[in-house]
Amino acid sequence: MQDQSTNRGNLMLRALAVCGVLLVLGVAGRLLPHVENFTPVAAIALFAGFLFRRRLVAAAIPLVIMFVSDAFLGATPLGVKITVYVAILFPLVFAPLLRKRLSPIRIGGSAVIAALFFYVVTTFAVWLAFYPQTLGGFLECYGLGLPFLAKKLLGDLLWSGAIFGSYAVIMQLQSHKVGLVTATVSVRS
Repeated sequence: MQDQSTNRGNLMLRALAVCGVLLVLGVAGRLLPHVENFTPVAAIALFAGFLFRRRLVAAAIPLVIMFVSDAFLGATPLGVKITVYVAILFPLVFAPLLRKRLSPIRIGGSAVIAALFFYVVTTFAVWLAFYPQTLGGFLECYGLGLPFLAKKLLGDLLWSGAIFGSYAVIMQLQSHKVGLVTATVSVRS
C-alpha cells in the first residue's frame, strides 16, 4: 500500500498535468487560426472551476491563458481588456452547481449563461471604447456584436462538451481500471 505522501505527490502531479493540458489547449485555441470568438477559454474556466477546489488555481488558469496569448495577439484598450478578463472568469460562479451534480444540462446551461454574460459585459465595454455614447451607438454596437455572440455560444457549448466529455470518459475508464484491479485482487485471494 502506498503511503500518504506518495498519494499526495501523485495527486499533485495529476493536477499539474491537467493544468498544463488546459493551458496549452487554451493558448493554442486562441493563437491558432479559428473562427472569431470560437475558443476554449470560457469552457476551460468552467471546467477549472468545477475541478479545482482552490479558487485561485481555477481563476489562474484562464487568466494565464489570456495573458500569454494576448502577448502575441496585440493591443486592446485597457478598459476592454480588463472587462474581457473579468468576464472570462464568470464561469467560475457555476462551480458549486456543477460539483453538486454534473449533467449535460447543467454544463450546457452554465456555458450559455456565461456566454450571454460575456456578450453583455464586453459589448458594453466595446461601446464605451469605440462607439458614440448615444442610443444609436449603443444599438449599433450590440447589433454588430450578435454574430460574435452566436459564434461564442456555439464555441462555448462545443468546447464545454468536448472538455467535460473527455473528463467523463477518463473517469469511466478510471473506474473500470479500478474495477479490474479489484476483480483481479478478489480472484487471487
